[in-house]
Amino acid sequence: MSPYISYCILSGNFPTALTVFCIAGTTDFLDGQIARRFPSQRSMLGSIIDPIGDKLLMGLTTLTLWYSSLLPGWLLLIILGRDVILLLGGMVIKYQSLDKFSYKEMFNVTDGSMEVKPGWHGKFNMCLQLGAVIGCLSGPVFDFQDFSIPSKLFVFYWICGDVFVFTIRSDLQ
Repeated sequence: MSPYISYCILSGNFPTALTVFCIAGTTDFLDGQIARRFPSQRSMLGSIIDPIGDKLLMGLTTLTLWYSSLLPGWLLLIILGRDVILLLGGMVIKYQSLDKFSYKEMFNVTDGSMEVKPGWHGKFNMCLQLGAVIGCLSGPVFDFQDFSIPSKLFVFYWICGDVFVFTIRSDLQ
């Protein structure tokens, strides 16, 4: 879905981009609920693929929104920078768990050493990021692009500020 959302943004089809993004966020939430409530639906591979899908969705969408001048560059750097730090941190932890380095073992996701268990800060941060992206996509759809109206500007930057604070806080946990 991520490449299609980016395509819609770049082609100016913001209503479709917003709809598909909301569907992607909702199905990701439901997938997480199913995995938590039904242990038979959990897997090591799923615990790794789900966050990768989240990063792909947020990364491509935020990059495309920034390219289209709908997302401030500083917020893009915070969101993508956090993801890069998390990825590198995971690779360092995996490397340290190896007795002897080999690419086969480094990227083996079935050995149980890299199960991802996000905390509530990370989940809340993801909700804030989703809200910020929905806000950016809603601008062209509902004609919120004129940020000269103080209340619209305040709400947008309030969401962005929360994303910043919880991004940093979730990384420190």
